[in-house]
Amino acid sequence: MNIPAAYDLKRVFPYNRAHFNYFSDLDGLMTAPVYNFPDQEAFDSDAVWNLCRDIVEHRPHLPHERVIFEVRDRSGKCQSLLVYCQYSEDGVEATLLLKSTDKKGWSPPITRVLLRGGSKLEVSAHPSACPDEKTAQVYAEITLGVLGRSLTILAQSPEVSHERMPLARRRSFEKAGVSGWIWHTVKIDPAKLRARGPDLGGTHATPRWHIRRGHWRTIGDGRRVFVRECEVGDKTRGGVVKDYEVAA
Repeated sequence: MNIPAAYDLKRVFPYNRAHFNYFSDLDGLMTAPVYNFPDQEAFDSDAVWNLCRDIVEHRPHLPHERVIFEVRDRSGKCQSLLVYCQYSEDGVEATLLLKSTDKKGWSPPITRVLLRGGSKLEVSAHPSACPDEKTAQVYAEITLGVLGRSLTILAQSPEVSHERMPLARRRSFEKAGVSGWIWHTVKIDPAKLRARGPDLGGTHATPRWHIRRGHWRTIGDGRRVFVRECEVGDKTRGGVVKDYEVAA
């Protein structure tokens, strides 16, 4: 049985709060339900993306007040991608973490995206993982891609199996205060998804054209620099005007 990496995150979190609570309080992930998407090929399929609406237009509705979406990575660059989502006073927060394939364990939170609705979002980027704005944008798009695809798939009433942690494996997790031994494994059948609209591209596709407004950015050494307004994205995919603030 492949136990979701999210349980390992829950196990190590209490001993490394400073490492994980870089942007905001993530204590809620200890009790957050886990939705596991083991088939990344189906998760990243065009059939799923065709159904995705522009997630920055409205505040997304989460299946729970706090939730973890996990996607098994098939590229070999990491073991899993996790996006921890929670409601906040300002909107919905989505935080990206990566489970390494080696003994390094967990990355710090790479990006935190706050979706306020009305095409407004704010992105905070960890300076060690995102040394420049381009890298921060890539990780922000991955964060939004995992969140948007997960919610889109769940809205399609997919086949979901409820799997239970084996009793023999619980002891080490219980010592760390982990509870909630059932997770949700989501099976994706692209052929059964209901069609909606034209193809908008994949998770890592070039974003639609938009104006990135000028903004102040705090870099790793504490200095503040002004990033000029610019046009980004692919005009052939349509356009959207949104606030996209990147802060380290």
